[in-house]
Amino acid sequence: KITGWYRTAVGEPSPTEEFPLCGFVSGDLIAFTVNFGKYASLTAWTGQHTVEDRVETIHTLWHLAKNIPDEDEPKLLWAGILTGANIFSRR
Repeated sequence: KITGWYRTAVGEPSPTEEFPLCGFVSGDLIAFTVNFGKYASLTAWTGQHTVEDRVETIHTLWHLAKNIPDEDEPKLLWAGILTGANIFSRR
């Protein structure tokens, strides 16, 4: 199990704001989630650890779910789920 704090350089949060992170590791595989609290969103990443040119790297895909007000859900529910990819490297 992994736990810690996550900072983001994108979106509404300040780059110094920290958000709780929890997840799991199985060999080279990793899955973790972050609760962005007052920003009404959760993000989950899954990926694989590798070493590229002697640099530890994690390649991930992510899904971000943001709250859609109840009255807007019938028309906008799927607009509340975003997806993408991130690559994390040890500094």
